[in-house]
Amino acid sequence: MADNGPNVILHKEPITDDVENALIERIFSNAKLMLDLGAGHRRNARLGSFKDRLKCPSFCMDLRFSTTIDVNGNLENLPFKDNSVHTAVCWSVLEHVHEPQRCVESIHRVLGSGGLLLVQLPFLYPLHGTKDEVDCYRFTLFGVQYLFRQFSRVEIFSKGDYADVLAWLMVNFNKGTLAGLTQTILARVFRILLALFGKRLNPWHNNTGWVIVAYK
Repeated sequence: MADNGPNVILHKEPITDDVENALIERIFSNAKLMLDLGAGHRRNARLGSFKDRLKCPSFCMDLRFSTTIDVNGNLENLPFKDNSVHTAVCWSVLEHVHEPQRCVESIHRVLGSGGLLLVQLPFLYPLHGTKDEVDCYRFTLFGVQYLFRQFSRVEIFSKGDYADVLAWLMVNFNKGTLAGLTQTILARVFRILLALFGKRLNPWHNNTGWVIVAYK
């Protein structure tokens, strides 16, 4: 890890699936009251496999009404009391809002002292919005640090490197087992070729996104 200031920890290596899984499992295991923000349904798809680790009360909130969520609300003005929540998750959501800074400030308001926020954000990533679910923003390292500047401590993990970015763009965000395997193979090939040409795969300059843990 590298320290980038008194309250920001930058993890040098891109986060692996094992590390990401362990991080989510630890957060779920220790949560006392959790908000899953912008989930769209009972549990965000990425986090659903960890539901058995969640022993505390939890509420799923989304802007759009659905019988599968607990709370219908807006991230910019969360319908919860100040300092009332222990843990919040906002996974692949903030690129789909018009005012991400206001949303982060709203989450900070409802978190109690020592509470934490788990976030995933895209950086160099294909457009994946629709007419009803806009895709507005991409976030650089500088933007991420500014976005979470109110928090007392922020851990930042990069997702992938330049080789992964090229693989994603080649496959163009297609989903499924074959697409995932193709992306993995392409990334390995690109990583070898880039190394041969002396390209430094700096994960802070080129990656597909970020995983952030912010502590109030």
